[in-house]
Amino acid sequence: MLELLNILLRLAQIVVVAVVIAWAVVRMVPKKECPCDRCKNLVLKRPENDKYFRYQCKLTRDGFDTPPEYCSKFEEREINVVVPKKEEPPKEEKPTKRNDNKMRTLEQIDRDIAFVRYDIKQLRKMHSPISVAADDLLELYDERRRVVEAMKEKRRNCAMSDKRITDLLPATEILAQLAEEFSEGAQASLKLRRALDGVNPTPKTVPECWENFVEEYADVFLCIHALLESLDISLDDFTDKAADIVCQKQDRWLKRLQERENSNEKAE
Repeated sequence: MLELLNILLRLAQIVVVAVVIAWAVVRMVPKKECPCDRCKNLVLKRPENDKYFRYQCKLTRDGFDTPPEYCSKFEEREINVVVPKKEEPPKEEKPTKRNDNKMRTLEQIDRDIAFVRYDIKQLRKMHSPISVAADDLLELYDERRRVVEAMKEKRRNCAMSDKRITDLLPATEILAQLAEEFSEGAQASLKLRRALDGVNPTPKTVPECWENFVEEYADVFLCIHALLESLDISLDDFTDKAADIVCQKQDRWLKRLQERENSNEKAE
């Protein structure tokens, strides 16, 4: 029995020594450095587990977390540091402008603007050049301006139609259509409520119900606009008067809610 224990003890010692030697060998092997860490096109390198991409290259708009083993655009940096400090920034070429055939939405552009502004903020904290990120930000603002102008042009073209609704329908029929759209808007509101709370489930998702709600609201607004045009009432006068009523109703609604909250506190 004693001899068996001695054998097991020696085996354990051999295993421990082997593990220590293997660990030492692994530590002695130099870590393979990725080309991005030595490339002068690297704009920003964030810490791991960051909520944004870890590596940000000035030649691509989108960043990446895992650096490539080979890059055709690799250029060796003169001073091998991730972010040089207190040095004159090299003369950098402007990134190629977008050439997307499909126009992006304002939501997508605003999201990219938020990312670039975050990058600029981090670069300033590290006292690093921000010229590339600033160019990207200006490009995004130009793209946003073009999208807004295209949306305005689309509205103007819609308003310049040869025929108007009031030329084909009297005010009474427009009122009937408005009542129908109000009813459909109410149904869309109830459907959205079901999708939000889930008490009475609906096969439609919240985004689908929301899009339907917005569409019905647009139909109501179109009918109101046609009705005002038929009755020769200014849209500005109508909206100003409605805004005054909204303020009064809002104060009254808030007052009732506060009274209910106060009564509940007294009851407790």
